[in-house]
Amino acid sequence: MNNNNIEVMLDKLAEMIRLGKKPLIGNGRIIDDMSALDIIAAVKEALPDSIAEARVIIGQRDALIEDANRAANDILAGAEREANRMLSENEIIIQAREQAQKIVNDATAYANNVIDQSYKQIANVMNGAEYYLRQTLDDVSASKQELFKLMSEPINRN
Repeated sequence: MNNNNIEVMLDKLAEMIRLGKKPLIGNGRIIDDMSALDIIAAVKEALPDSIAEARVIIGQRDALIEDANRAANDILAGAEREANRMLSENEIIIQAREQAQKIVNDATAYANNVIDQSYKQIANVMNGAEYYLRQTLDDVSASKQELFKLMSEPINRN
């Protein structure tokens, strides 16, 4: 028997009670107790089928909920793995940027050092050239003075 039959039987019982005669004393109703007991027995007989159907439905519902929870947990675990992977990649990117910045800083410091050393070497070369040019200028000046001295003396032609 299905739930509709149970409802029909309960409706019959309710109708029987409503249509029952009022006693002279009290608020109750007088009904045919045998008919009422037959309806109650039929409802009791139908209930185990309905309860079994309800248990099957509840079992199916529980299985669906369990499957949904398992799927949700799988999705959450996957999302957590992806978040951890992305975090790990982000840490790698941060480390790479830090390492790249260190390389740039080291290269800049090296370049500045090479430039400073080059300036010092150029200054040393220029100092050497200046010294050589002064020596040469002093030699030229001395030669010039000797030339003037010779020019001022009479020429001996013997």
